[in-house]
Amino acid sequence: MDRPACDLDADSDGFAAIDGDCNDGDPWVHPGGFEFCDGLDNDCDGMVDRPECDGDGDGDGWLADEGDCDDGNAWIHPWGYEWCDGLDNDCDGEVDRPECVEDFDGDGFTEAEGDCDPGSAWIHPGAYEYCDGLDNDCSGEPDDREYCWTEDMDGDGWPSPEDCDDGDPWTFPFSPELCDGRDNDCDGVPDPPECEEPELWEFDQDHDGWEGEPVGPDCDDMNASVHPEAVELCDGRDTNCDGEGDPPECVLFEDLDGDGWMEANGDCDDGNRYVMPDGFEYCDGLDNDCDGLLDEDCDGGGSGCSPLGGGGVAFGLLLGLALGLGGRRPGA
Repeated sequence: MDRPACDLDADSDGFAAIDGDCNDGDPWVHPGGFEFCDGLDNDCDGMVDRPECDGDGDGDGWLADEGDCDDGNAWIHPWGYEWCDGLDNDCDGEVDRPECVEDFDGDGFTEAEGDCDPGSAWIHPGAYEYCDGLDNDCSGEPDDREYCWTEDMDGDGWPSPEDCDDGDPWTFPFSPELCDGRDNDCDGVPDPPECEEPELWEFDQDHDGWEGEPVGPDCDDMNASVHPEAVELCDGRDTNCDGEGDPPECVLFEDLDGDGWMEANGDCDDGNRYVMPDGFEYCDGLDNDCDGLLDEDCDGGGSGCSPLGGGGVAFGLLLGLALGLGGRRPGA
């Protein structure tokens, strides 16, 4: 009697553990699977990656001779998502999708894709929500971060009327007073007296009020926006010279699993590259498409079943070879 393959094939790739599936929780890993350059044993032969994977310059799993048209950019490879950015992201020879002609501000989103202000490149789904009275992330609510409820328009932590210039994030009470002709610390007096004595600024090359290393704590004395009391931005720099770099919340705007989606724009599991908005819903007990439902199209409540019957292994092998030779998953 044929054993029911669906009861044992957890990831619905046509192979159960007893058939040699070395990771029955990943549908892209099974005997005969295509060996991607991804640090996994995709074909279950005991070897991780192919020897030529050493030539994958950007680590996106695609080699130049396999169709990667820009092996220095991990966002560009065959089957990549075609952004509205003037690049051929999916290496099909065409730049941008047809509907990108409607992306007037060049932020990668069209109005049909949820861009609530097609005339501003700073406003689009997943954008950082500034305290500026605008709906930067197109969530439907302007300034829907907690700090913005106090009407801190420039996001420097000081709301009006305490902030003497609530349109400038570098101007607020107790901010370092720079030699720039402005009242940076809101004390009513622009520039400190020593700004008139250049010799006092010998070690402060950017005139931000902080002497550079090794004399002082300014870790970038050629950039006036970098100093120990600066606001730490999500810019990959140690703006406030604390040795930590970006604040923890910046992870919301990083694509940790390389699937093209961030937590900020809807990735409900940014540690799993097979889970993303609009992802394919496998019968694996996970919400692969981030719609809040598990295995909604699977018979039997998400048991991972497929109509393979006793011939599941042979059919799965052919399926695996077809995937390996004729197609690869998007964003791999």
